[in-house]
Amino acid sequence: MKSWIKNWFSNLEVLQNPIVVDGIDYWSVENFYAASKSLDVKEKMHIALLPPDAAKKYALKVALRPDWEQVKLSIMLRGLLAKFSPGSNWHNELIETGGEELIEFSKK
Repeated sequence: MKSWIKNWFSNLEVLQNPIVVDGIDYWSVENFYAASKSLDVKEKMHIALLPPDAAKKYALKVALRPDWEQVKLSIMLRGLLAKFSPGSNWHNELIETGGEELIEFSKK
């Protein structure tokens, strides 16, 4: 049986606890990922404060860090591990799905 998950798999969803890196709080995986594209601390702080959808759009215009292609998957993994960490509301949602196959809904 398949479950079509519409919202909570989205990286735009707000986290129960922020991802904290270098003293900056990121309240969504999207904000964390978008900010990680840059090496500029002021830009990272700005992106952290944006709504997640605005952070995603803003990050399309930043100067990418030179090693972006090498680090982007590990950065996304770090964000997802934080989102689904044991005890988080998203972890509990994931556990409650049991053995169902989960498929993200995307408008792409």
